[in-house]
Amino acid sequence: MQKTLLLGLLGLVTAPIAFGQSLFVDNFAYADSLTVGGTLSGDVSATNATTGWATHSGTINQIKAGATFNRTLATTPAYPSQSGSGIQLLASRGEDISHQFTQQTADGTVIYASAIVTPTAVPNGVNGSYFMHLSINTLAGAGYVGRVWAAAGATPGTVKYGVSAVSNAPVFASGEFATGTSVLLVLKYEMVAGASNNVASLYTLPAGSDITTEPGAPDATQTSAGTDPANIGAIALRQGTTTTGTSQNSGSMMIDGVRVGLTWNDAPLPVELNAFTGQANGTTARLAWTTASETNNLGFYVEQQDGESWNTVSGLVAGHGTTTERNAYTFDVNNLTAGTHTFRLRQVDTDGTVHYSPTTTVEIAAQGGLALTALGARGLRVESENGADVSVYDLLGRRVMAERVGSGTTVLQLDGVSSGVYVVRAESDGRAVTTRLVVR
Repeated sequence: MQKTLLLGLLGLVTAPIAFGQSLFVDNFAYADSLTVGGTLSGDVSATNATTGWATHSGTINQIKAGATFNRTLATTPAYPSQSGSGIQLLASRGEDISHQFTQQTADGTVIYASAIVTPTAVPNGVNGSYFMHLSINTLAGAGYVGRVWAAAGATPGTVKYGVSAVSNAPVFASGEFATGTSVLLVLKYEMVAGASNNVASLYTLPAGSDITTEPGAPDATQTSAGTDPANIGAIALRQGTTTTGTSQNSGSMMIDGVRVGLTWNDAPLPVELNAFTGQANGTTARLAWTTASETNNLGFYVEQQDGESWNTVSGLVAGHGTTTERNAYTFDVNNLTAGTHTFRLRQVDTDGTVHYSPTTTVEIAAQGGLALTALGARGLRVESENGADVSVYDLLGRRVMAERVGSGTTVLQLDGVSSGVYVVRAESDGRAVTTRLVVR
């Protein structure tokens, strides 16, 4: 039976009713002295109680967090990193650090993690050096697998990225990236039954990439030619040269948004959401959701769609931190106008990381005989007992059409309105209803 491990994961929700479950997330947004210039780890072989990172080799050039190293990437959806800080790895030899997560050994296991990487100096040497890898959970100089490499590209001033399964020489992806260019690197490490046949693959995803699903083919792949590990339980970051005394190095780079999870969608999403629904009660929308499990869940905010933007309509609905028990939540949004209203949840981790749920819609019926309904691409049905004043506004708040309709049902055609998204408002006898209308 095949075990599959994948290092490199994404910040998004793709299933209709599921957040993911993370093994480890670090956006390096630490408080107090760790926000800028603070050391991530403790002494050699000791673990920092705040960050969970430990030094496993090297005592100079300690890896620190800094606000100038913070990065985000404009992928689809965006790969988010907590604003505040990131870290920098140096080209010169120095401290190497690691962070443990729940050890994975079972056949068929799949692990994902990821990092935004921004090179600031071109590496030296033919193969440069590796700067990130998986390891057995004890680390300490053994079991380094799934190594991610950086080397100089063929074009001056560029960097290319590669992968090696165990201690092999790396295989490089064809893409080259100028220094200062951020890339989402995704390492896929597959544990195949047998002594030395695991497979490591690498995805290089620049800004503009669609990361909704795992790409069909990796950018570089290598099968192991060394001894495969018995378990995987740590991720490590390293600086400097491959071998002491050589001129090869991985250059210097900024790192942010390190994540580890059990599927492509798992690493950044720490709450498993069972359902999110809405039900109308007069002018109130009652929203309800349940979680099967939660990890470091500070809580939820309810957001309502307004044209192309979202407005927060609740305070913090407190979560349950970390739990494997089922929990149920409700929130009422009151005094809604007639029409369709769309909502989502903004879930916040205890470290400030934000994730969004799928949406749910609630239809509020007309109160007092006044209603608006979109018809096709340019039609609008107005129902009124005593006539109504109808106005159409663009998303900048400019009124582009105004019409007075009589009592009963009237169908308006918006033939003179350009294609786009509009807000329609009808007023009658002190009452008002609004709806969102997409004109095509």
